[in-house]
Amino acid sequence: MDKLRVGVIVHFDDEPTDGGKYTYFNTLLKGINNFTFDPQIEIVNIVFYKDKLPKYQFKKQSIFIKEGFGNRIKLLARKLTKKSNSTTFTKRNPVINLLYSLSLKRKNTSTEALLKKNKIDMVYYLKQQEDIINYPFIATIWDVSHKSTNGFPEHTMNYNYEFREKYYLYTLNKAFVILCESQTGVQELKNFYSFYDKKIKVLPFFPGNIIEQEVDENQQKHILSKYNLEKDNFFVYPAQFWPHKNHYNLILAFSKLVRNNHSQIKLVLCGSNKGNLDYIMELIHSLSLASRVVITGFVSEDELLTFYKNAVALTMPTFLGPTNLPVIEAAALKCAVLCSDFEGHRELLGDNALYFDPGDASVIAEAMTKILDPTFREPMVQKAYDYTTRSPFNLNNSLRTLNEILLETKSKRKSWGVDYSL
Repeated sequence: MDKLRVGVIVHFDDEPTDGGKYTYFNTLLKGINNFTFDPQIEIVNIVFYKDKLPKYQFKKQSIFIKEGFGNRIKLLARKLTKKSNSTTFTKRNPVINLLYSLSLKRKNTSTEALLKKNKIDMVYYLKQQEDIINYPFIATIWDVSHKSTNGFPEHTMNYNYEFREKYYLYTLNKAFVILCESQTGVQELKNFYSFYDKKIKVLPFFPGNIIEQEVDENQQKHILSKYNLEKDNFFVYPAQFWPHKNHYNLILAFSKLVRNNHSQIKLVLCGSNKGNLDYIMELIHSLSLASRVVITGFVSEDELLTFYKNAVALTMPTFLGPTNLPVIEAAALKCAVLCSDFEGHRELLGDNALYFDPGDASVIAEAMTKILDPTFREPMVQKAYDYTTRSPFNLNNSLRTLNEILLETKSKRKSWGVDYSL
Protein backbone atom coordinates (compact mmCIF):
# COMPACT_ATOMS: atom_id res chain seq x y z
CA MET A 1 0.00 0.00 0.00
CA ASP A 2 2.86 2.37 0.71
CA LYS A 3 4.40 2.08 -2.79
CA LEU A 4 3.52 4.47 -5.58
CA ARG A 5 2.34 2.22 -8.42
CA VAL A 6 2.82 3.99 -11.73
CA GLY A 7 1.23 2.62 -14.89
CA VAL A 8 3.30 3.38 -17.99
CA ILE A 9 0.89 3.69 -20.92
CA VAL A 10 2.14 1.68 -23.89
CA HIS A 11 0.55 2.03 -27.33
CA PHE A 12 2.53 0.54 -30.21
CA ASP A 13 0.65 2.68 -32.73
CA ASP A 14 3.65 4.66 -34.02
CA GLU A 15 5.84 3.48 -36.87
CA PRO A 16 9.62 3.91 -37.30
CA THR A 17 8.80 6.29 -40.16
CA ASP A 18 7.22 8.65 -37.59
CA GLY A 19 10.74 9.73 -36.67
CA GLY A 20 11.61 11.38 -33.37
CA LYS A 21 8.47 10.52 -31.40
CA TYR A 22 8.92 6.82 -32.24
CA THR A 23 12.58 6.94 -31.18
CA TYR A 24 11.85 8.86 -27.97
CA PHE A 25 9.04 6.53 -26.90
CA ASN A 26 10.90 3.29 -27.56
CA THR A 27 14.17 4.49 -26.02
CA LEU A 28 12.43 5.67 -22.85
CA LEU A 29 10.22 2.57 -22.59
CA LYS A 30 13.25 0.29 -22.79
CA GLY A 31 15.12 2.46 -20.29
CA ILE A 32 12.28 2.41 -17.78
CA ASN A 33 12.03 -1.37 -17.99
CA ASN A 34 15.78 -1.74 -17.39
CA PHE A 35 16.09 0.86 -14.63
CA THR A 36 16.05 0.05 -10.92
CA PHE A 37 13.72 2.54 -9.29
CA ASP A 38 13.57 3.37 -5.59
CA PRO A 39 11.79 0.62 -3.58
CA GLN A 40 8.97 3.12 -2.93
CA ILE A 41 8.23 3.22 -6.67
CA GLU A 42 6.70 0.35 -8.63
CA ILE A 43 6.40 0.51 -12.41
CA VAL A 44 3.69 -1.43 -14.25
CA ASN A 45 3.44 -1.45 -18.06
CA ILE A 46 -0.17 -0.85 -19.20
CA VAL A 47 0.03 -2.34 -22.68
CA PHE A 48 -2.71 -1.82 -25.24
CA TYR A 49 -2.60 -4.18 -28.23
CA LYS A 50 -4.68 -4.81 -31.34
CA ASP A 51 -5.00 -8.44 -32.38
CA LYS A 52 -1.90 -10.16 -31.06
CA LEU A 53 0.18 -9.66 -27.95
CA PRO A 54 3.24 -7.50 -28.75
CA LYS A 55 6.58 -9.28 -29.21
CA TYR A 56 8.28 -6.63 -27.07
CA GLN A 57 9.98 -8.17 -24.05
CA PHE A 58 8.87 -6.28 -20.93
CA LYS A 59 11.18 -6.71 -17.93
CA LYS A 60 8.72 -5.23 -15.47
CA GLN A 61 5.20 -6.32 -14.58
CA SER A 62 2.73 -5.75 -17.41
CA ILE A 63 -1.04 -5.59 -17.79
CA PHE A 64 -2.29 -6.29 -21.32
CA ILE A 65 -5.48 -4.68 -22.64
CA LYS A 66 -6.89 -5.59 -26.04
CA GLU A 67 -8.03 -2.66 -28.15
CA GLY A 68 -11.67 -2.81 -29.17
CA PHE A 69 -13.88 -1.21 -31.80
CA GLY A 70 -12.23 2.19 -31.45
CA ASN A 71 -9.01 0.92 -32.97
CA ARG A 72 -10.90 -0.40 -35.99
CA ILE A 73 -12.48 3.03 -36.43
CA LYS A 74 -9.01 4.58 -36.54
CA LEU A 75 -7.94 2.00 -39.10
CA LEU A 76 -11.00 2.86 -41.21
CA ALA A 77 -10.11 6.56 -41.05
CA ARG A 78 -6.54 5.69 -42.03
CA LYS A 79 -7.76 3.77 -45.10
CA LEU A 80 -10.12 6.57 -46.11
CA THR A 81 -7.41 9.23 -45.84
CA LYS A 82 -4.56 6.97 -46.97
CA LYS A 83 -2.47 8.56 -44.22
CA SER A 84 -0.82 7.04 -41.16
CA ASN A 85 -2.08 9.88 -38.94
CA SER A 86 -5.87 9.87 -39.24
CA THR A 87 -6.74 11.84 -36.10
CA THR A 88 -7.95 14.95 -37.89
CA PHE A 89 -10.20 12.97 -40.24
CA THR A 90 -11.66 10.99 -37.33
CA LYS A 91 -12.51 14.23 -35.52
CA ARG A 92 -13.86 16.09 -38.57
CA ASN A 93 -16.18 13.34 -39.79
CA PRO A 94 -19.27 13.51 -37.50
CA VAL A 95 -20.33 9.86 -37.90
CA ILE A 96 -16.86 8.43 -37.35
CA ASN A 97 -16.26 10.90 -34.52
CA LEU A 98 -19.44 9.78 -32.73
CA LEU A 99 -18.61 6.09 -33.11
CA TYR A 100 -15.05 6.71 -31.98
CA SER A 101 -16.15 8.76 -28.94
CA LEU A 102 -18.60 6.06 -27.83
CA SER A 103 -16.05 3.29 -28.22
CA LEU A 104 -13.40 5.38 -26.43
CA LYS A 105 -15.73 6.02 -23.49
CA ARG A 106 -16.46 2.31 -23.21
CA LYS A 107 -12.76 1.41 -23.41
CA ASN A 108 -11.75 4.04 -20.88
CA THR A 109 -14.39 2.93 -18.37
CA SER A 110 -13.18 -0.67 -18.47
CA THR A 111 -9.53 0.44 -18.39
CA GLU A 112 -10.09 2.64 -15.34
CA ALA A 113 -11.75 -0.27 -13.53
CA LEU A 114 -8.78 -2.49 -14.35
CA LEU A 115 -6.31 0.13 -13.10
CA LYS A 116 -8.18 0.43 -9.81
CA LYS A 117 -8.32 -3.34 -9.45
CA ASN A 118 -4.53 -3.47 -9.83
CA LYS A 119 -4.02 -0.57 -7.38
CA ILE A 120 -2.40 1.71 -9.96
CA ASP A 121 -2.02 5.15 -8.39
CA MET A 122 -1.35 7.13 -11.54
CA VAL A 123 -0.50 6.66 -15.21
CA TYR A 124 2.40 8.09 -17.19
CA TYR A 125 2.14 9.00 -20.87
CA LEU A 126 5.60 8.79 -22.47
CA LYS A 127 4.47 10.84 -25.45
CA GLN A 128 1.96 13.57 -26.21
CA GLN A 129 -1.38 11.82 -26.40
CA GLU A 130 -4.76 13.35 -27.12
CA ASP A 131 -7.06 10.63 -25.75
CA ILE A 132 -6.35 10.20 -22.06
CA ILE A 133 -7.93 8.03 -19.39
CA ASN A 134 -10.00 9.61 -16.61
CA TYR A 135 -7.24 8.92 -14.11
CA PRO A 136 -4.42 10.87 -12.37
CA PHE A 137 -1.65 11.21 -14.95
CA ILE A 138 1.80 12.49 -15.82
CA ALA A 139 2.01 14.20 -19.22
CA THR A 140 4.91 14.59 -21.66
CA ILE A 141 5.42 17.76 -23.72
CA TRP A 142 8.03 18.21 -26.45
CA ASP A 143 7.07 21.57 -27.94
CA VAL A 144 4.31 24.10 -28.47
CA SER A 145 4.95 24.29 -32.20
CA HIS A 146 1.48 25.51 -33.17
CA LYS A 147 2.24 28.63 -31.12
CA SER A 148 6.01 29.03 -31.28
CA THR A 149 6.50 28.99 -35.07
CA ASN A 150 4.94 30.61 -38.11
CA GLY A 151 1.69 29.13 -39.38
CA PHE A 152 3.03 25.96 -40.97
CA PRO A 153 0.21 23.87 -42.48
CA GLU A 154 0.95 20.77 -40.40
CA HIS A 155 0.32 22.87 -37.27
CA THR A 156 -2.58 25.09 -38.33
CA MET A 157 -4.58 23.58 -41.22
CA ASN A 158 -7.27 20.88 -41.20
CA TYR A 159 -8.20 21.55 -37.57
CA ASN A 160 -4.70 20.62 -36.34
CA TYR A 161 -4.43 23.92 -34.46
CA GLU A 162 -7.78 23.44 -32.73
CA PHE A 163 -6.91 19.89 -31.62
CA ARG A 164 -3.54 20.99 -30.27
CA GLU A 165 -5.01 24.00 -28.50
CA LYS A 166 -7.67 21.88 -26.81
CA TYR A 167 -4.94 19.57 -25.52
CA TYR A 168 -2.83 22.39 -24.10
CA LEU A 169 -5.71 24.40 -22.66
CA TYR A 170 -7.73 21.61 -21.10
CA THR A 171 -6.01 18.23 -20.99
CA LEU A 172 -2.65 19.50 -19.70
CA ASN A 173 -4.27 21.47 -16.91
CA LYS A 174 -5.59 18.16 -15.56
CA ALA A 175 -2.10 16.63 -15.37
CA PHE A 176 -0.56 15.85 -12.00
CA VAL A 177 2.89 16.53 -13.45
CA ILE A 178 3.98 17.96 -16.82
CA LEU A 179 7.37 16.81 -18.11
CA CYS A 180 9.29 19.03 -20.57
CA GLU A 181 12.46 17.98 -22.36
CA SER A 182 14.60 21.00 -21.41
CA GLN A 183 14.58 24.18 -19.36
CA THR A 184 14.03 26.04 -22.62
CA GLY A 185 10.98 23.88 -23.21
CA VAL A 186 9.65 24.76 -19.76
CA GLN A 187 10.06 28.47 -20.45
CA GLU A 188 8.44 28.16 -23.87
CA LEU A 189 5.43 26.40 -22.35
CA LYS A 190 5.11 29.13 -19.71
CA ASN A 191 5.37 31.84 -22.35
CA PHE A 192 2.17 30.67 -24.03
CA TYR A 193 0.16 29.04 -21.22
CA SER A 194 -0.54 29.44 -17.53
CA PHE A 195 0.01 26.37 -15.37
CA TYR A 196 0.68 25.76 -11.71
CA ASP A 197 4.42 26.33 -11.74
CA LYS A 198 5.41 23.52 -9.38
CA LYS A 199 3.91 20.76 -11.50
CA ILE A 200 6.12 21.53 -14.51
CA LYS A 201 9.36 19.52 -14.40
CA VAL A 202 12.34 18.92 -16.69
CA LEU A 203 12.91 15.34 -17.77
CA PRO A 204 16.14 15.88 -19.75
CA PHE A 205 16.08 15.02 -23.44
CA PHE A 206 18.25 12.08 -24.53
CA PRO A 207 19.60 10.53 -27.75
CA GLY A 208 18.05 7.36 -29.12
CA ASN A 209 19.35 3.83 -28.76
CA ILE A 210 21.25 4.33 -32.03
CA ILE A 211 24.25 5.71 -30.13
CA GLU A 212 24.72 2.32 -28.43
CA GLN A 213 24.73 0.37 -31.69
CA GLU A 214 27.68 -0.69 -33.79
CA VAL A 215 28.08 -1.20 -37.52
CA ASP A 216 31.36 -2.76 -38.62
CA GLU A 217 33.51 -1.01 -41.19
CA ASN A 218 32.72 -3.45 -44.01
CA GLN A 219 28.99 -2.93 -43.52
CA GLN A 220 29.52 0.83 -43.45
CA LYS A 221 31.43 0.65 -46.72
CA HIS A 222 28.61 -1.40 -48.22
CA ILE A 223 26.01 1.16 -47.15
CA LEU A 224 28.05 4.08 -48.50
CA SER A 225 28.50 2.22 -51.77
CA LYS A 226 24.75 1.56 -51.97
CA TYR A 227 24.11 5.32 -52.02
CA ASN A 228 27.25 6.17 -54.02
CA LEU A 229 28.75 8.14 -51.13
CA GLU A 230 32.28 8.71 -49.88
CA LYS A 231 33.43 9.38 -46.33
CA ASP A 232 33.72 13.09 -45.46
CA ASN A 233 32.20 14.07 -48.78
CA PHE A 234 28.54 14.57 -47.90
CA PHE A 235 26.25 16.37 -45.49
CA VAL A 236 23.32 14.58 -43.89
CA TYR A 237 19.89 15.77 -42.75
CA PRO A 238 17.64 13.08 -41.22
CA ALA A 239 14.19 14.66 -41.23
CA GLN A 240 10.75 13.84 -42.50
CA PHE A 241 9.57 16.02 -45.36
CA TRP A 242 7.39 18.40 -43.36
CA PRO A 243 7.38 22.08 -44.40
CA HIS A 244 8.78 23.14 -41.00
CA LYS A 245 11.84 20.94 -41.52
CA ASN A 246 13.00 23.61 -43.99
CA HIS A 247 14.57 21.48 -46.71
CA TYR A 248 13.88 24.46 -48.98
CA ASN A 249 16.51 26.81 -47.54
CA LEU A 250 18.96 23.93 -47.11
CA ILE A 251 18.74 23.17 -50.83
CA LEU A 252 19.32 26.84 -51.67
CA ALA A 253 22.34 26.88 -49.36
CA PHE A 254 23.69 23.66 -50.83
CA SER A 255 23.32 25.10 -54.33
CA LYS A 256 25.53 28.03 -53.32
CA LEU A 257 28.09 25.59 -51.89
CA VAL A 258 28.18 23.51 -55.09
CA ARG A 259 28.61 26.59 -57.26
CA ASN A 260 31.48 27.77 -55.06
CA ASN A 261 34.02 25.15 -56.20
CA HIS A 262 32.54 22.25 -54.24
CA SER A 263 30.90 20.45 -57.13
CA GLN A 264 31.68 16.94 -55.83
CA ILE A 265 30.09 17.30 -52.40
CA LYS A 266 26.72 15.64 -51.80
CA LEU A 267 23.73 16.17 -49.56
CA VAL A 268 21.84 13.20 -48.10
CA LEU A 269 18.22 13.74 -47.15
CA CYS A 270 16.72 10.78 -45.31
CA GLY A 271 13.18 10.64 -44.01
CA SER A 272 9.64 9.74 -44.95
CA ASN A 273 7.41 11.97 -47.05
CA LYS A 274 4.91 14.08 -45.11
CA GLY A 275 3.51 15.87 -48.14
CA ASN A 276 6.38 18.18 -49.12
CA LEU A 277 8.74 15.87 -51.03
CA ASP A 278 7.45 16.61 -54.54
CA TYR A 279 7.87 20.34 -53.97
CA ILE A 280 11.46 19.85 -52.76
CA MET A 281 12.23 17.55 -55.69
CA GLU A 282 11.05 20.25 -58.10
CA LEU A 283 13.44 22.72 -56.45
CA ILE A 284 16.33 20.24 -56.66
CA HIS A 285 15.78 19.70 -60.38
CA SER A 286 15.31 23.41 -61.09
CA LEU A 287 18.77 24.02 -59.57
CA SER A 288 20.34 21.10 -61.49
CA LEU A 289 21.26 19.33 -58.26
CA ALA A 290 19.73 15.92 -58.95
CA SER A 291 23.15 14.25 -59.14
CA ARG A 292 24.33 15.88 -55.91
CA VAL A 293 21.30 15.40 -53.63
CA VAL A 294 20.58 11.87 -52.45
CA ILE A 295 16.97 11.23 -51.40
CA THR A 296 17.01 7.95 -49.50
CA GLY A 297 13.51 7.76 -48.06
CA PHE A 298 13.22 6.15 -44.64
CA VAL A 299 16.48 4.40 -43.64
CA SER A 300 17.36 1.73 -41.11
CA GLU A 301 19.26 2.55 -37.92
CA ASP A 302 22.38 0.89 -39.39
CA GLU A 303 22.19 3.21 -42.38
CA LEU A 304 21.56 6.31 -40.28
CA LEU A 305 24.43 5.39 -37.97
CA THR A 306 26.68 5.02 -41.01
CA PHE A 307 25.65 8.44 -42.29
CA TYR A 308 26.39 10.06 -38.93
CA LYS A 309 29.81 8.40 -38.70
CA ASN A 310 30.90 9.28 -42.24
CA ALA A 311 29.28 12.64 -43.00
CA VAL A 312 31.10 15.95 -42.97
CA ALA A 313 28.34 17.19 -40.71
CA LEU A 314 24.72 16.98 -39.69
CA THR A 315 23.06 20.07 -41.16
CA MET A 316 19.70 20.75 -39.47
CA PRO A 317 17.94 23.98 -40.55
CA THR A 318 14.56 23.17 -38.96
CA PHE A 319 12.23 26.00 -37.98
CA LEU A 320 10.88 23.97 -35.06
CA GLY A 321 12.44 23.71 -31.61
CA PRO A 322 13.20 24.13 -28.86
CA THR A 323 15.27 20.93 -29.17
CA ASN A 324 15.78 18.18 -31.76
CA LEU A 325 16.98 14.61 -31.38
CA PRO A 326 19.55 14.45 -34.26
CA VAL A 327 21.57 17.28 -32.69
CA ILE A 328 22.60 15.24 -29.65
CA GLU A 329 22.74 11.94 -31.56
CA ALA A 330 25.21 13.36 -34.07
CA ALA A 331 27.44 14.91 -31.39
CA ALA A 332 27.49 11.63 -29.44
CA LEU A 333 28.56 9.79 -32.61
CA LYS A 334 31.35 12.29 -33.40
CA CYS A 335 29.57 13.96 -36.29
CA ALA A 336 29.90 17.74 -36.57
CA VAL A 337 26.67 19.64 -35.95
CA LEU A 338 25.34 22.61 -37.91
CA CYS A 339 21.88 23.63 -36.75
CA SER A 340 19.29 26.35 -36.27
CA ASP A 341 20.21 28.90 -33.64
CA PHE A 342 17.67 27.96 -30.97
CA GLU A 343 18.14 28.50 -27.27
CA GLY A 344 17.20 24.83 -26.81
CA HIS A 345 19.95 23.68 -29.18
CA ARG A 346 22.46 25.77 -27.24
CA GLU A 347 21.18 24.20 -24.03
CA LEU A 348 21.93 20.79 -25.56
CA LEU A 349 25.38 21.51 -27.02
CA GLY A 350 26.68 24.80 -25.63
CA ASP A 351 29.24 26.37 -27.97
CA ASN A 352 30.09 23.06 -29.61
CA ALA A 353 28.09 23.46 -32.80
CA LEU A 354 27.80 25.96 -35.64
CA TYR A 355 24.50 27.81 -35.31
CA PHE A 356 22.72 29.74 -38.05
CA ASP A 357 19.50 31.55 -38.91
CA PRO A 358 17.44 28.81 -40.64
CA GLY A 359 15.74 31.38 -42.86
CA ASP A 360 18.99 32.65 -44.38
CA ALA A 361 20.39 30.32 -47.04
CA SER A 362 23.59 32.37 -47.38
CA VAL A 363 24.40 31.95 -43.69
CA ILE A 364 23.68 28.21 -43.87
CA ALA A 365 26.03 27.97 -46.87
CA GLU A 366 28.74 29.81 -44.93
CA ALA A 367 28.49 27.32 -42.06
CA MET A 368 28.66 24.38 -44.50
CA THR A 369 31.74 25.89 -46.15
CA LYS A 370 33.45 26.49 -42.82
CA ILE A 371 32.95 22.94 -41.56
CA LEU A 372 34.56 21.46 -44.70
CA ASP A 373 37.96 22.49 -43.31
CA PRO A 374 39.18 19.45 -41.31
CA THR A 375 41.51 21.59 -39.18
CA PHE A 376 38.41 23.41 -37.91
CA ARG A 377 35.99 20.49 -37.96
CA GLU A 378 37.95 17.80 -36.10
CA PRO A 379 38.62 19.78 -32.88
CA MET A 380 34.97 20.89 -32.80
CA VAL A 381 33.77 17.30 -33.20
CA GLN A 382 35.94 16.13 -30.31
CA LYS A 383 34.84 19.02 -28.07
CA ALA A 384 31.18 18.30 -28.83
CA TYR A 385 31.64 14.61 -28.06
CA ASP A 386 33.41 15.39 -24.78
CA TYR A 387 30.61 17.81 -23.93
CA THR A 388 27.96 15.08 -24.42
CA THR A 389 29.78 12.77 -21.99
CA ARG A 390 29.35 15.40 -19.25
CA SER A 391 25.92 16.62 -20.35
CA PRO A 392 22.74 15.99 -18.35
CA PHE A 393 21.02 15.17 -21.63
CA ASN A 394 21.39 11.39 -21.55
CA LEU A 395 19.06 8.51 -20.79
CA ASN A 396 20.60 7.47 -17.47
CA ASN A 397 20.26 10.97 -16.08
CA SER A 398 16.70 11.20 -17.37
CA LEU A 399 15.77 7.97 -15.58
CA ARG A 400 17.39 9.14 -12.34
CA THR A 401 15.47 12.40 -12.67
CA LEU A 402 12.24 10.50 -13.30
CA ASN A 403 12.86 8.48 -10.15
CA GLU A 404 13.27 11.71 -8.14
CA ILE A 405 10.13 13.25 -9.66
CA LEU A 406 8.08 10.16 -8.79
CA LEU A 407 9.38 10.15 -5.21
CA GLU A 408 8.51 13.83 -4.89
CA THR A 409 5.04 13.13 -6.32
CA LYS A 410 4.31 10.23 -3.99
CA SER A 411 3.40 12.20 -0.86
CA LYS A 412 0.85 14.25 -2.79
CA ARG A 413 -0.69 11.40 -4.78
CA LYS A 414 -0.98 9.10 -1.77
CA SER A 415 -3.31 11.59 -0.08
CA TRP A 416 -6.27 9.66 -1.57
CA GLY A 417 -6.91 6.05 -2.54
CA VAL A 418 -7.51 4.50 -5.94
CA ASP A 419 -11.20 3.86 -5.15
CA TYR A 420 -11.96 7.48 -4.34
CA SER A 421 -14.96 8.89 -6.22
CA LEU A 422 -16.99 12.09 -6.02
